[in-house]
Amino acid sequence: MCWGLIPHWAKDASRGSKLINARAETVLTKPSFRDSFRFRRRCLVPADGFYEWKREGKKSTPYRIALPGKEVFAFAGLWDRWDSPEGSVFSFTIITTEANESMKEIHNRMPVILSDEEEYIEWLETGDLRALKKILRPYEGRLHIYPVSKLVNSPKNDMPELILEETAR
Repeated sequence: MCWGLIPHWAKDASRGSKLINARAETVLTKPSFRDSFRFRRRCLVPADGFYEWKREGKKSTPYRIALPGKEVFAFAGLWDRWDSPEGSVFSFTIITTEANESMKEIHNRMPVILSDEEEYIEWLETGDLRALKKILRPYEGRLHIYPVSKLVNSPKNDMPELILEETAR
């Protein structure tokens, strides 16, 4: 499974690199996401946090965003299968919505956070598209938001220190 949705109708896989996020406001109308949303190709993307960069002029600072108890949650996602001559590729995208009050200081958007089993089941199983649109809202609870090392900017860096709060600025 790769991050960056490749729609089943795409001519090649390069489209996926542009589709890592899907706006909640347009999942029913954008051709890239519409079929996955309607035909229950919805998924849960497990996470214990995410990163966002706050821009101040030319400077940007990375922040980690997590639930206060650091518990695992899920992002609302969509998946698709793209068939190529070499075989099938499964891919997904994360749905975003407008930022909640906690996030607005950092960024104007955030991933849709599903935080309990009831929401997980509804997201995966319901056929009522209007009910689903109600789930695609800003997270209502508090978030723990803190600055982290700029080392998080490189995918080459994969170490536990990347989730620690950067205190000296």
